[in-house]
Amino acid sequence: MNKLKEQYAAPWSKMAEGWAKLGIGNHPSPHDVAAYEQFILRATEGVSDPSLLLLGATPSLRDMAARHPNFSLTVLDIHPEMIEGMTACMTEKPVRETLVAGDWIETSFPPHIFDAVMGDQVTCNVAYEKWDRFYAHVRDILKPTGAYISRITTRYPETPVYDPHEFVLRFANTPPTRESLTELWNLLCFQTHHDNVSPSDRMYAVLEAHLDRPNIKAYYDLLLDIIPRGKVWDIGRPWPEEKAIIEKYFVIAGEIPDDTIFRDSTKIYSLQPR
Repeated sequence: MNKLKEQYAAPWSKMAEGWAKLGIGNHPSPHDVAAYEQFILRATEGVSDPSLLLLGATPSLRDMAARHPNFSLTVLDIHPEMIEGMTACMTEKPVRETLVAGDWIETSFPPHIFDAVMGDQVTCNVAYEKWDRFYAHVRDILKPTGAYISRITTRYPETPVYDPHEFVLRFANTPPTRESLTELWNLLCFQTHHDNVSPSDRMYAVLEAHLDRPNIKAYYDLLLDIIPRGKVWDIGRPWPEEKAIIEKYFVIAGEIPDDTIFRDSTKIYSLQPR
Protein backbone atom coordinates (compact mmCIF):
# COMPACT_ATOMS: atom_id res chain seq x y z
CA MET A 1 0.00 0.00 0.00
CA ASN A 2 1.49 3.37 -0.95
CA LYS A 3 1.79 6.19 1.58
CA LEU A 4 -1.19 8.11 0.19
CA LYS A 5 -3.52 5.12 0.48
CA GLU A 6 -2.05 4.28 3.90
CA GLN A 7 -2.95 7.78 5.11
CA TYR A 8 -6.63 7.31 4.31
CA ALA A 9 -7.12 3.54 4.67
CA ALA A 10 -7.90 3.31 8.40
CA PRO A 11 -10.43 6.17 8.74
CA TRP A 12 -12.25 5.50 5.48
CA SER A 13 -12.44 1.75 5.91
CA LYS A 14 -13.99 2.45 9.31
CA MET A 15 -16.41 4.96 7.82
CA ALA A 16 -17.43 2.43 5.17
CA GLU A 17 -18.21 -0.13 7.86
CA GLY A 18 -20.20 2.44 9.83
CA TRP A 19 -22.07 3.97 6.89
CA ALA A 20 -25.28 2.07 7.57
CA LYS A 21 -25.22 3.25 11.20
CA LEU A 22 -25.40 6.92 10.16
CA GLY A 23 -28.39 8.69 8.67
CA ILE A 24 -29.46 11.66 6.59
CA GLY A 25 -26.95 14.46 6.97
CA ASN A 26 -23.97 12.22 6.47
CA HIS A 27 -25.95 10.89 3.54
CA PRO A 28 -27.61 13.30 1.10
CA SER A 29 -31.35 13.47 1.70
CA PRO A 30 -33.86 12.71 -1.09
CA HIS A 31 -34.21 16.50 -1.43
CA ASP A 32 -30.43 16.80 -1.87
CA VAL A 33 -30.26 13.99 -4.42
CA ALA A 34 -33.04 15.68 -6.39
CA ALA A 35 -31.00 18.90 -6.35
CA TYR A 36 -27.96 17.07 -7.73
CA GLU A 37 -30.13 15.50 -10.41
CA GLN A 38 -31.69 18.85 -11.35
CA PHE A 39 -28.29 20.48 -11.79
CA ILE A 40 -26.85 17.51 -13.71
CA LEU A 41 -29.78 17.43 -16.12
CA ARG A 42 -29.40 21.17 -16.66
CA ALA A 43 -25.66 20.80 -17.36
CA THR A 44 -26.13 17.86 -19.73
CA GLU A 45 -29.18 19.13 -21.61
CA GLY A 46 -28.82 18.20 -25.26
CA VAL A 47 -25.99 15.73 -24.56
CA SER A 48 -27.04 12.26 -25.71
CA ASP A 49 -24.45 10.28 -23.75
CA PRO A 50 -23.29 12.33 -20.74
CA SER A 51 -20.01 11.41 -19.07
CA LEU A 52 -20.06 11.98 -15.30
CA LEU A 53 -17.44 11.74 -12.56
CA LEU A 54 -18.37 11.09 -8.92
CA LEU A 55 -15.79 12.04 -6.29
CA GLY A 56 -16.35 9.52 -3.54
CA ALA A 57 -18.67 6.55 -3.76
CA THR A 58 -21.89 7.97 -2.27
CA PRO A 59 -24.57 5.28 -2.82
CA SER A 60 -27.58 7.56 -3.30
CA LEU A 61 -25.80 9.60 -5.99
CA ARG A 62 -24.80 6.43 -7.78
CA ASP A 63 -28.39 5.18 -7.50
CA MET A 64 -29.57 8.43 -9.08
CA ALA A 65 -27.11 8.06 -11.96
CA ALA A 66 -28.14 4.41 -12.46
CA ARG A 67 -31.72 5.54 -13.03
CA HIS A 68 -30.51 7.37 -16.15
CA PRO A 69 -29.39 4.62 -18.57
CA ASN A 70 -27.64 7.16 -20.81
CA PHE A 71 -25.35 8.36 -17.99
CA SER A 72 -21.82 6.97 -18.04
CA LEU A 73 -20.47 7.31 -14.48
CA THR A 74 -16.88 7.06 -13.25
CA VAL A 75 -16.62 6.56 -9.47
CA LEU A 76 -13.33 7.81 -7.98
CA ASP A 77 -12.33 7.11 -4.38
CA ILE A 78 -8.95 6.73 -2.69
CA HIS A 79 -9.58 3.31 -1.20
CA PRO A 80 -11.02 0.17 -2.84
CA GLU A 81 -12.58 -0.96 0.44
CA MET A 82 -14.53 2.31 0.64
CA ILE A 83 -15.90 1.77 -2.86
CA GLU A 84 -16.79 -1.83 -2.04
CA GLY A 85 -18.55 -0.84 1.18
CA MET A 86 -20.54 1.92 -0.50
CA THR A 87 -21.50 -0.34 -3.40
CA ALA A 88 -23.11 -2.74 -0.91
CA CYS A 89 -25.36 0.13 0.25
CA MET A 90 -26.78 0.86 -3.22
CA THR A 91 -30.41 0.09 -4.01
CA GLU A 92 -30.07 0.29 -7.81
CA LYS A 93 -27.94 -1.96 -9.98
CA PRO A 94 -25.13 0.05 -11.60
CA VAL A 95 -25.61 0.11 -15.36
CA ARG A 96 -22.73 2.09 -16.88
CA GLU A 97 -20.32 2.54 -14.00
CA THR A 98 -16.52 2.45 -13.93
CA LEU A 99 -14.78 2.16 -10.54
CA VAL A 100 -11.40 3.85 -10.07
CA ALA A 101 -9.29 3.78 -6.89
CA GLY A 102 -7.31 7.00 -6.74
CA ASP A 103 -6.82 10.44 -5.26
CA TRP A 104 -9.29 13.18 -6.23
CA ILE A 105 -6.52 15.59 -7.22
CA GLU A 106 -3.67 13.37 -8.37
CA THR A 107 -5.64 10.95 -10.58
CA SER A 108 -5.09 11.98 -14.18
CA PHE A 109 -7.90 12.34 -16.72
CA PRO A 110 -7.81 13.82 -20.22
CA PRO A 111 -8.69 17.53 -20.21
CA HIS A 112 -12.32 18.55 -20.64
CA ILE A 113 -13.63 14.98 -20.66
CA PHE A 114 -16.59 15.14 -18.25
CA ASP A 115 -19.98 16.76 -18.77
CA ALA A 116 -20.47 16.92 -15.00
CA VAL A 117 -18.43 16.24 -11.87
CA MET A 118 -20.22 15.74 -8.57
CA GLY A 119 -19.31 14.90 -4.98
CA ASP A 120 -20.91 15.22 -1.57
CA GLN A 121 -19.20 17.45 1.04
CA VAL A 122 -15.96 16.93 -0.87
CA THR A 123 -13.85 19.81 0.41
CA CYS A 124 -14.55 18.71 3.98
CA ASN A 125 -12.16 15.86 3.20
CA VAL A 126 -9.59 17.86 1.24
CA ALA A 127 -6.93 19.73 3.21
CA TYR A 128 -7.49 23.49 2.99
CA GLU A 129 -4.06 24.11 1.49
CA LYS A 130 -5.09 21.87 -1.44
CA TRP A 131 -8.43 23.55 -2.18
CA ASP A 132 -6.94 25.78 -4.87
CA ARG A 133 -5.40 22.78 -6.67
CA PHE A 134 -8.60 20.80 -6.22
CA TYR A 135 -10.87 23.37 -7.84
CA ALA A 136 -8.36 23.99 -10.64
CA HIS A 137 -8.20 20.25 -11.34
CA VAL A 138 -11.98 19.86 -11.44
CA ARG A 139 -12.26 22.84 -13.79
CA ASP A 140 -9.63 21.36 -16.10
CA ILE A 141 -11.35 17.97 -16.50
CA LEU A 142 -14.79 19.50 -17.13
CA LYS A 143 -16.06 20.39 -20.56
CA PRO A 144 -16.52 24.18 -20.92
CA THR A 145 -20.30 23.68 -20.87
CA GLY A 146 -20.19 21.28 -17.90
CA ALA A 147 -20.77 21.78 -14.19
CA TYR A 148 -19.31 20.79 -10.85
CA ILE A 149 -22.14 19.98 -8.43
CA SER A 150 -21.49 19.56 -4.72
CA ARG A 151 -23.13 19.84 -1.33
CA ILE A 152 -20.77 22.25 0.41
CA THR A 153 -20.72 22.61 4.18
CA THR A 154 -19.18 25.86 5.35
CA ARG A 155 -19.73 28.67 7.86
CA TYR A 156 -22.09 31.40 6.74
CA PRO A 157 -22.57 34.56 8.82
CA GLU A 158 -25.95 33.18 9.93
CA THR A 159 -24.65 29.71 10.87
CA PRO A 160 -25.40 29.17 14.58
CA VAL A 161 -22.69 28.05 17.01
CA TYR A 162 -23.87 25.88 19.90
CA ASP A 163 -22.40 25.57 23.36
CA PRO A 164 -20.96 22.03 23.18
CA HIS A 165 -21.78 21.04 26.76
CA GLU A 166 -25.34 22.37 26.61
CA PHE A 167 -25.75 20.59 23.29
CA VAL A 168 -24.62 17.23 24.72
CA LEU A 169 -27.06 17.53 27.61
CA ARG A 170 -29.94 17.80 25.14
CA PHE A 171 -29.28 14.17 24.27
CA ALA A 172 -29.08 12.82 27.82
CA ASN A 173 -32.79 11.98 27.79
CA THR A 174 -32.77 10.57 24.25
CA PRO A 175 -31.61 6.98 23.71
CA PRO A 176 -29.44 6.66 20.60
CA THR A 177 -31.15 6.14 17.27
CA ARG A 178 -29.62 6.33 13.82
CA GLU A 179 -30.98 9.87 13.45
CA SER A 180 -30.01 11.15 16.91
CA LEU A 181 -26.52 9.67 16.65
CA THR A 182 -26.01 11.40 13.29
CA GLU A 183 -27.25 14.72 14.64
CA LEU A 184 -25.16 14.56 17.82
CA TRP A 185 -21.84 13.80 16.18
CA ASN A 186 -22.18 16.17 13.25
CA LEU A 187 -23.41 19.23 15.11
CA LEU A 188 -21.14 18.59 18.10
CA CYS A 189 -18.08 18.19 15.89
CA PHE A 190 -18.81 20.92 13.36
CA GLN A 191 -21.10 23.58 14.88
CA THR A 192 -19.81 24.17 18.39
CA HIS A 193 -16.81 26.35 17.59
CA HIS A 194 -15.44 29.12 15.36
CA ASP A 195 -12.27 27.25 14.42
CA ASN A 196 -11.23 26.55 10.83
CA VAL A 197 -10.94 22.81 11.36
CA SER A 198 -13.09 20.26 13.17
CA PRO A 199 -11.18 17.46 14.96
CA SER A 200 -12.93 14.37 16.25
CA ASP A 201 -10.75 14.48 19.40
CA ARG A 202 -12.44 17.68 20.57
CA MET A 203 -15.85 16.02 20.23
CA TYR A 204 -14.72 13.04 22.28
CA ALA A 205 -13.27 15.30 25.00
CA VAL A 206 -16.66 17.01 25.38
CA LEU A 207 -18.50 13.68 25.55
CA GLU A 208 -16.00 12.34 28.11
CA ALA A 209 -16.95 15.17 30.46
CA HIS A 210 -20.53 13.87 30.54
CA LEU A 211 -20.21 10.08 30.56
CA ASP A 212 -22.05 9.95 33.89
CA ARG A 213 -25.17 11.34 32.23
CA PRO A 214 -27.89 9.00 30.97
CA ASN A 215 -27.38 7.73 27.41
CA ILE A 216 -24.18 9.71 26.79
CA LYS A 217 -21.93 6.66 27.35
CA ALA A 218 -24.03 4.78 24.78
CA TYR A 219 -23.57 7.59 22.23
CA TYR A 220 -19.85 7.70 23.04
CA ASP A 221 -19.34 3.98 22.49
CA LEU A 222 -21.30 4.00 19.22
CA LEU A 223 -19.32 6.93 17.88
CA LEU A 224 -15.99 5.34 18.81
CA ASP A 225 -16.99 2.40 16.65
CA ILE A 226 -17.59 4.68 13.65
CA ILE A 227 -15.56 7.89 13.88
CA PRO A 228 -11.79 7.53 14.36
CA ARG A 229 -9.88 9.60 16.87
CA GLY A 230 -7.40 11.97 15.29
CA LYS A 231 -9.58 12.67 12.25
CA VAL A 232 -9.70 16.35 11.22
CA TRP A 233 -12.20 17.86 8.77
CA ASP A 234 -11.88 21.22 7.01
CA ILE A 235 -15.35 22.28 8.10
CA GLY A 236 -15.67 25.61 9.81
CA ARG A 237 -13.90 27.98 7.47
CA PRO A 238 -15.92 31.09 6.63
CA TRP A 239 -17.79 30.88 3.33
CA PRO A 240 -15.99 33.93 1.83
CA GLU A 241 -12.70 31.99 1.97
CA GLU A 242 -13.98 29.04 -0.06
CA LYS A 243 -16.07 31.29 -2.32
CA ALA A 244 -12.98 33.32 -3.23
CA ILE A 245 -11.17 30.14 -4.30
CA ILE A 246 -14.21 28.81 -6.17
CA GLU A 247 -14.65 32.01 -8.13
CA LYS A 248 -11.09 31.85 -9.47
CA TYR A 249 -12.16 28.83 -11.51
CA PHE A 250 -15.97 28.76 -11.58
CA VAL A 251 -19.09 30.87 -11.77
CA ILE A 252 -21.75 29.98 -9.20
CA ALA A 253 -24.65 29.11 -11.50
CA GLY A 254 -27.13 27.79 -8.95
CA GLU A 255 -27.64 26.93 -5.31
CA ILE A 256 -30.28 24.98 -3.39
CA PRO A 257 -30.38 24.94 0.44
CA ASP A 258 -29.78 21.63 2.18
CA ASP A 259 -32.67 20.23 4.24
CA THR A 260 -30.71 18.02 6.65
CA ILE A 261 -29.17 18.75 10.06
CA PHE A 262 -26.64 20.82 8.08
CA ARG A 263 -29.33 23.17 6.77
CA ASP A 264 -27.76 26.23 8.48
CA SER A 265 -24.33 25.63 6.99
CA THR A 266 -24.85 23.80 3.71
CA LYS A 267 -26.11 24.28 0.17
CA ILE A 268 -25.94 22.25 -3.02
CA TYR A 269 -24.06 24.35 -5.57
CA SER A 270 -23.80 24.14 -9.34
CA LEU A 271 -20.53 25.66 -10.55
CA GLN A 272 -19.75 26.39 -14.20
CA PRO A 273 -16.13 26.58 -15.41
CA ARG A 274 -14.67 30.00 -16.20
